[in-house]
Amino acid sequence: MLNAFAAHPLAQAIAAVPRNRPGPIGMDLGLERLQLVQMAASRDGPRIRARQAVEWPVDREACLASSAALKSVYRDAVRGAGFTGKRVVTCMPPTQVRLWPESYRITNDRSEGATVLRHALDRVGGSAEDWVVDFIPLRRASADAVEREAIIACCRREHVVELA
Repeated sequence: MLNAFAAHPLAQAIAAVPRNRPGPIGMDLGLERLQLVQMAASRDGPRIRARQAVEWPVDREACLASSAALKSVYRDAVRGAGFTGKRVVTCMPPTQVRLWPESYRITNDRSEGATVLRHALDRVGGSAEDWVVDFIPLRRASADAVEREAIIACCRREHVVELA
């Protein structure tokens, strides 16, 4: 299972992190709790360096509406849990993300990224200015296979800007 993961771009990004420097802290603003995880590279592949889940001390919406309250909850969660660094990444709420598998065909006149983008925009009905699109290529018969598959994720650009 780890060997299949090794080709994934996330695994490659984690592997590129020096062993003495962990990756960013992943943050999930869940309905009932704040959840945090930090990965690190190891000789055997990615590993969990630290993790923590804390229930919201007050109403979740109140914490999210106040940057001071959210910072306080975050600081309390990371304190003493083995996290290092200040870089934090988060994900979009599931109701704002469209996710699906897609088959596509590579042609000489278009890159893989451009092909996937065209498929995604055709499906959601919009332009590249309206959507943020990402994809993860899935296994294929060979490195030069013309028929390929990917998992595509799309989110309206305004939702991404709001989260930032």
